[in-house]
Amino acid sequence: MIGILMILVIGCVGLIRKLQDQIILIDKEQHIQNKDIIELLKHKGESISTLIQHAEVLEYLVDRDPLLSKTKIIYRGPIGEA
Repeated sequence: MIGILMILVIGCVGLIRKLQDQIILIDKEQHIQNKDIIELLKHKGESISTLIQHAEVLEYLVDRDPLLSKTKIIYRGPIGEA
């Protein structure tokens, strides 16, 4: 009887170790994914900042050009029939 219990306990310990290894692998993968998400958010902020700067430069150039400043069209979205 004790022999069967020892085999079961050893089997359970082995399964627990396998589960711990899987949890460690999942934790490492989650850490990598979190770092990737942080990098993407940083790049998003930099891209938005760059686009805003380009828009400001274009607006300045349009305002300085006499021909373009007369025909300035502000795009508000898709144009067409409803």
